[in-house]
Amino acid sequence: MKKTAVAILVTQYVLLTACSEKEEAQVKPAQPETTYTTTTEIAVKGPDDVFDPESAIIALQYYIDEARRGSAYAQLSVGETYMDGKIVPVNHIESYAWLATAKSQDIDEATELMDEVWGRMSEEEQNYATALSHYYISNYGMATQ
Repeated sequence: MKKTAVAILVTQYVLLTACSEKEEAQVKPAQPETTYTTTTEIAVKGPDDVFDPESAIIALQYYIDEARRGSAYAQLSVGETYMDGKIVPVNHIESYAWLATAKSQDIDEATELMDEVWGRMSEEEQNYATALSHYYISNYGMATQ
């Protein structure tokens, strides 16, 4: 992964974890380059505006690691990534579970996405998604110190 992509990821992660939404809107990134809020945006518009699958997977793994550490905005991003299928195949169960985990940490943006994903699943998938979301919320629902 190029150093600029890593710098963008680290800068964005710091912004997302250190600021509230209102503060985040007021904070300007340290570099003049475009910053990205989801792994999908990183994959689709990388530092050179060229899709780089390897960088996209690395970025997704970074966000998954942060989501498992309890970062609510990383959980939202991972949920969106599993929902849109641009980096990995669509997985409604994973998407719903990560979005529910973000919602459990008061990330209101997750609510509408959860409803959308829920409507795309069969009853059996909904049962699995519910069970997985309970597991994720109990294990990853609070940011660890």
